[in-house]
Amino acid sequence: MVHSKHLIKHICYALVIWVVSVFIQLQIIESQFCGNFYWATLSSSFFKQPIEVQKNAGPPFFQNKNSNGEIPVGWDGQFYYLVANNLYINPGYEIGLDAPAYRYQRIGLPITGNILSSLSKDGAVSPFTYWLSNQIVFLFGLLSLSLLFMQQKISVHWLWLWSFSVGAQSSLLHGLGDVAADSYFLIGLFFISKNRLKLSLVPLTLAILCREIYILFSFSLFFYWLISQTSFKRKFRFDSFFLKNADSHIVNELQKSGFIYLAPMALYILWYSYIKLRTGIYPSLAGPQNIIGPPLKTMLDKVLFSIEALKFDHIFASLIFSSIIFCLLTTAIKNRQKSLFFLTVLPVVILVSCLGTDAFDLYRDYLKGLLPALALAPFFLNSEGLTKKVLKLTLIISIFAQPTLYFMMSKREANTYPLCESLKTN
Repeated sequence: MVHSKHLIKHICYALVIWVVSVFIQLQIIESQFCGNFYWATLSSSFFKQPIEVQKNAGPPFFQNKNSNGEIPVGWDGQFYYLVANNLYINPGYEIGLDAPAYRYQRIGLPITGNILSSLSKDGAVSPFTYWLSNQIVFLFGLLSLSLLFMQQKISVHWLWLWSFSVGAQSSLLHGLGDVAADSYFLIGLFFISKNRLKLSLVPLTLAILCREIYILFSFSLFFYWLISQTSFKRKFRFDSFFLKNADSHIVNELQKSGFIYLAPMALYILWYSYIKLRTGIYPSLAGPQNIIGPPLKTMLDKVLFSIEALKFDHIFASLIFSSIIFCLLTTAIKNRQKSLFFLTVLPVVILVSCLGTDAFDLYRDYLKGLLPALALAPFFLNSEGLTKKVLKLTLIISIFAQPTLYFMMSKREANTYPLCESLKTN
């Protein structure tokens, strides 16, 4: 009976957060984009629009030159919407894309939008269907995270941390796949917690296809299994390193079938190779080249630069980013022998700490990069020591600070947008 009450509480709490999030987004889309979901992707005529998209979605949001005499280039959501309408990289795929091979690498959300469109028999993926697919995946991610919190006796209030962060709301509003990646990962993590390892392969694969950072999680699980099958575990005492106080039923299952986590990596490599075959270039060579840098260096440089420039919102955002990452890294390293969880997510946190200069131009970009860490951070509160107290205080500050930063950013950017009433709609 008590378990049922807790279950209902956690499900309802997740539903309330989802409804509030959707309501806020719809209000912004109506007020800033005249209810046009294609415009909400910040689409731009700087890039040529495919004829099919012109018929289905209409003209882009940025149609005219700004005060600097330039047409704004918009943001990444417009590209992933185009990908959703040409999943198989058919001829003409490059029309409207800034870096086709790189954009096709992150096909997880476009696949979801395409599936939803097929179920509704819409034909081409409409801007609304694409937006809705992001919200649906987010809902299941919230439910999974809420139930994981219930399993680990973590307060359900921590759901606000991830769901109303700058990165989450920006991604959901503008059609990026970062929240979908986190959501698929959380769904996979929930299945693993229920000992449904094979079932977890589908969401974990989609997480990688949304954001390649999550290949590290599957690799960590596979690596754990590989070590557990070899004589090296005794020579280097991997038993105590990996198994001490870990969840026994999951560990036992991983020992028997951990090799299955090769599947998400293999599927990603196949898709990666297919992109190279169709476009003639490797995706990793087509995207930003300064997206990764030395651990902690770029974010510390950003903190110092923001202080020198007296950009108070950037100071606050960069301090939130750096303090959370620092606390998570130290906590994971200290507790690596206490739980398999810390070992498998540690590579993900390390990579987030390695964001390079291209990710630090705007705080919405690097706070978007922080999303995986925000989703995982409450689990680190089950650790011990001073770092836990510092982390908890930082996360509480972040819960209140990030929505404030988001609305400040949204209002400032809205002042640079064209009046949607003056734009052509067909």
